[in-house]
Amino acid sequence: MNPLEGLLKLCDQIDYLQTKTLEGKPDLSAEEIARKQAHALREEVYSRLPSLREHSGANSLADTELLVLALLFHRRLAGDDRMVDGGTLVGLLGLAGYPRSEALEKLRRDGRLRKEGWLQIRRQPRGFDPVDTWFSATSSAFSLFWEGGSEKQSAAQPLREVPILQAYRDEEDYLWDLYAWRNQCIVRAEALFPGDTPGGGPSPRFRSLRQDARTSLTQLRRRLAMTPHASDFSIEKFRRKYKLGLDHQLAVIHLLFSELVEGESFISAIECLRVISETRHDLFRKRSLLSPRGRLRRKGIVVASEANEFAKALATDLTLADWVSDELVSGLGGPPRLDDQELDDFLQGDDR
Repeated sequence: MNPLEGLLKLCDQIDYLQTKTLEGKPDLSAEEIARKQAHALREEVYSRLPSLREHSGANSLADTELLVLALLFHRRLAGDDRMVDGGTLVGLLGLAGYPRSEALEKLRRDGRLRKEGWLQIRRQPRGFDPVDTWFSATSSAFSLFWEGGSEKQSAAQPLREVPILQAYRDEEDYLWDLYAWRNQCIVRAEALFPGDTPGGGPSPRFRSLRQDARTSLTQLRRRLAMTPHASDFSIEKFRRKYKLGLDHQLAVIHLLFSELVEGESFISAIECLRVISETRHDLFRKRSLLSPRGRLRRKGIVVASEANEFAKALATDLTLADWVSDELVSGLGGPPRLDDQELDDFLQGDDR
C-alpha cells in the first residue's frame, strides 16, 4: 500500500475510534490494532515518505509530534479546515496509544511543534494551555506528507503567498480583518512573554511573528485606503472621535472580540498591555495607556472591574462600556452586500 494512503487510513481509524468512544461504545479490539499500527509508523510509513525523509528539520521530530501533524493533515484533506482544540488532539493521540502526559508535553508552548513553526495556534483568553488552545498545521507541516514533488522548505521558512489586496466589501469584512490582526498580536505576545522562560532576548520565532503582525496591519491600512467611504465605518468614526492611537485601537478591539467572539467580558489589564506591546520595553512604556489616567479609562471607553481589592492601577480586569460595543458594531445592522458574482448567482438561482 502507498505509505501516505496507509497513514491516512490509520487516521480514519483513529477518528472512528473517537466516535465510538464518544458514543460510549469503545471498540477495544480495533483500538489495539490502531495502537500497533501507530507505533510502527516510523518504519512502515515515515521512512518511506520521500517528502518527509528529505525535509530539512523534520528528521528529529518525535513519533508523537509527527502523528499530531498527520492528524491535522488528514482533517484538511477531508475538507475540514477548522482548528482543533488541544484536548481533542490529546484524546486522539491517546487512542493511538500515546500517554496523555506525553501528548500534552508535545503541545506545550515551549514544545518543538510550536517553537519551530509547525503549528499555528489561537489561544483562548483565560483558557488552560494547551488543552483549550486551538491548533492547525502550517504549510510546512503539510509538505511533510505531500508527495507531489513540490519544492522543499524548512519549518522556519514556510512559503508565503503574496496576497492580492482588494477594497473591503463592507464594514463587516473590515471587522474580521481587524480580528485576524488582533489574533496575530496575541500570538506575538505569547512569544514575547513565554511563561516559563522569562529571561533572554526575543526569539527568532517572535521576530517572525512580529513582522507578520506588522505586515497584516500594513495590508489592512492599504485595503482601507482602497475602500470608498471607509471613513464612514463605525470603528473609524469612533477612532477619530476619541482621537485613539494604534495601541488604543488594538486594546479596544481586543476587548470587543474577547466579549463577542470568545465570551470573555472581562480581560486583565496586564493581558491587554502585553497584547499591545511590540517589545519588552513596551511593557513598561505603555502602562499609562491602560491606567485610570489613560484616555481609554478616563473617557469611560474602558471600564475597570469594581472588585480591585489591591487598589492597583493594572491589577484589575477591564471591559468595554456597553455603549462602546454598541457604537463599534452599529454599522453592521444592514443586509449583507453581494459582489457581482454573488448577485448573478442569486438572481439566476438553480436555472443555470
